[in-house]
This record gives sequence, C-alpha cells and structure tokens, in this order.
Amino acid sequence: MALQVVLYGDPVLRRRAKPVKRINREVRRVLDEMVEAMQEEQGLGLAAPQVGVPLRLAVCRVEEEVRRLVNPRLVWQSGERISDVEGCLSLPGLRAEVERPAGVRLSALDQNGRKVSLAGEGMLARCFCHEIDHLNGRLFIDLCKPETLHWLVRVEPEGEEETVRYERRYTTLEEALDFLLKLRERRHGPREM
Repeated sequence: MALQVVLYGDPVLRRRAKPVKRINREVRRVLDEMVEAMQEEQGLGLAAPQVGVPLRLAVCRVEEEVRRLVNPRLVWQSGERISDVEGCLSLPGLRAEVERPAGVRLSALDQNGRKVSLAGEGMLARCFCHEIDHLNGRLFIDLCKPETLHWLVRVEPEGEEETVRYERRYTTLEEALDFLLKLRERRHGPREM
C-alpha cells in the first residue's frame, strides 16, 4: 500500500522522529514510497513523519534531482538569512514567509548506508531545513511571520480567453489551524488526543 501524506492534527507531526539504526530493505522501501508520494503531491520535499513513519528519513527534490536522506542533520548554516514563502504538504494550501539560512551543509547516510555530506543554497537549503524541522516535530507555521499567512486559492477563469490563476487570501493562524483540523477530520475522522 502506498504511503499517504498525513495532515495537520496528526500527532506524529509534532513528535521527534527516531534515528534509523540499520538501513535495510524496509527502510529503502519507505524511502522509495516517500519519493512516490512527494512526486504525486508535487512537493519539493517530504519527511517520514509526514507519511506517518516516526523515523529520521527525508527526501528532497530540487531541479529534478531526488536525494534520499537517512538521519540527516545540519552541520553548518550561513549567517546570511533569506525570507521566502513556504508551504507544506501536511498543511495543504497554506503559505507564509519563513526566514531560513541562505546556505547549509548537512551530514546524512544515503539509502545504501554511505555517509554523505551535502551543501545547499537557496531553495535546496530551504528544503533541507524544512524537512529536518519535520524530523524534530517542528512545522513552518512555528517559524513563519504570522502576518504573511495566506491560502493560495485557485480562481477559475470566467471566460474562455482567461487562464486559471491563483490569489492569496490572508488568514490568521487560529483560523488556518481550525480549517486544517476540520479538513483532517473530514478525511480521516476525529483526531486523537
């Protein structure tokens, strides 16, 4: 069965993920299914807790190169910080500005257990930081500038000549989280306490 992205309100999203002790066939299968789920949802990254797996696994896709990461950790981050809009597959449609390091370096294992050191700038650095945050139970809404929270809403064309466009509809954190909890409940039933 393919892995499904869990939505805000699922307790796994707020727990610190456990380190992977041994990379075996099951871990590689989870990584492969995470890549499939990320691509199906058209995301740039996905952490294992986002598919209900409480392990320190993440996948990132930037410029069509997919990276599978086991036990990733940041070992360096630049002093320069950049603010840009982020979203999250577990908080569908919600966006906000988040300040992140312009560049990072991380250490991890690949799907074959080889140690890798990866550097990233710009979007790749942002993706690495976002996914490692997930592994630590932190979401982009914990770091965002609250006044920039908005839904990215599809506006249907009114005539044949017009194309589909998207617009921002600003919201408060309280309203956004209430909506996301109701969305999760509609899809999965009442949330666990």
